[in-house]
Amino acid sequence: MFQFYEWFATSQWTLIQGTFGITQNQATCINSYSFQQADYNTYQAYANMMVQTIASSLKQIGTYFPINIASRTLAYRMKNYATLDPPITTNHDCTAFMTAALVPAATVTTVCAKYNFDNITDV
Repeated sequence: MFQFYEWFATSQWTLIQGTFGITQNQATCINSYSFQQADYNTYQAYANMMVQTIASSLKQIGTYFPINIASRTLAYRMKNYATLDPPITTNHDCTAFMTAALVPAATVTTVCAKYNFDNITDV
């Protein structure tokens, strides 16, 4: 926030937009909001905004976080299955997992050719 205030005071709109992803109008709105809270410290206004953002994000976090953790764990295990203790000796690649999930063969071929299941960001 210190950096935001410093750049706002010196009209460094490009830096604000590049760092925080907000336009000059949005930055002005946030700055104005924080100073309209006259009875509170400006940090209290930002804390209130953060609490509202977190509260509105909890559903998405609850939905996607477990999937993200599972897919990252899967990618790690697939990449390192031979080095695990005990080592996994059966085939644990994209084709094996998708076939076990009863995905049609044509879809398996398309998906497995497009995505590297050893790569966490692809999974």
